Amino acid sequence: MTQPQQAEMQITDTLTQDELDELAKHLGDWAMKFCAWKDHSYGATRRLHEEYCTWADQNAKPLICDLSTFESLLTAQGFDVQGGFVHGMLLLADATAVAPRPRKATGIVRVPPGPTQWLAALLGDGPKSIGDCLKAARRIGYGYASTISAAEYLRVDKVSVGGEFHWKLDPHYQHLTATL
Repeated sequence: MTQPQQAEMQITDTLTQDELDELAKHLGDWAMKFCAWKDHSYGATRRLHEEYCTWADQNAKPLICDLSTFESLLTAQGFDVQGGFVHGMLLLADATAVAPRPRKATGIVRVPPGPTQWLAALLGDGPKSIGDCLKAARRIGYGYASTISAAEYLRVDKVSVGGEFHWKLDPHYQHLTATL
């Protein structure tokens, strides 16, 4: 995925247009150093925002914004931001930690261990909020990257339920849960 082109900013906030332009520049500088662009991946805006604010504070950047302004800036830059996730933008550390997709090697399917079994069981009784899935995974010791990898392996569908994004098992790929 290529980096999106800057779009016209339409953000109503207490920041002036000059401050928004400066903030967008700092955000771009940070993203070029610390983010990766990957299709079919979703970065949590809260985590991206926290990392950006930490970087800005450590590098004496004068402008740090709240989460909603951060999401608006990402949207203004051309990113698809929905339900607390931004499509295609990941922290570089998370992007390199993502396990490769399962593949056949000498006739044996390599399945991601625990997180895949856990996610299949969790989604077995119906759709669950993506945020709730990630929080539950974190509580039992599974990281963001391994949970996303498990969701990709299971080919879960991303659906909107009541304005919030949920994961649900795709019935066409139920056979994947049987191989766990």
